Amino acid sequence: DKDTDSLYASQNLQGASVYGKADASDIQQGQPMAVKTSLSTTDVTKTDASAVPHDVVYLFPLDGSEIPDDATLNDLAKKVAASGAYVSVVAYTDESGNAEYNQRLSERRAKRVGEYLIAHGVPSDHVRTKGMGQTHAYPSAAQDRRAEIHVSV
Repeated sequence: DKDTDSLYASQNLQGASVYGKADASDIQQGQPMAVKTSLSTTDVTKTDASAVPHDVVYLFPLDGSEIPDDATLNDLAKKVAASGAYVSVVAYTDESGNAEYNQRLSERRAKRVGEYLIAHGVPSDHVRTKGMGQTHAYPSAAQDRRAEIHVSV
């Protein structure tokens, strides 16, 4: 189904998450984006496909690493904990600032996302984090300031 491979954006509006197809204009700093991926029946072992968490991309503001309470990340943590899945958090910065500082910032972002998920029920031995430093792989600097949360069952 084509929709299962679509990119979905999540914006927290007065405590509610709203999902819809995303393009570059939908992306806002400090907002997670749920990435819906295809699942084969072999990917689902402990639970049905609707309960298996999807990968999420979290965008940070310039020079930021703090994560306020977030419904999408809370939901992700709940589903990861229930499914027994593992999480890999890979974080980046944009190219502003020097490379050494950006490496430390990306590591801090990855660590903060990991800590957030652990604080919301994900077992610590199911979370791995890695800071990758600066990137210019995405269409805008705002998109480069990201943490990618990859989920594997």
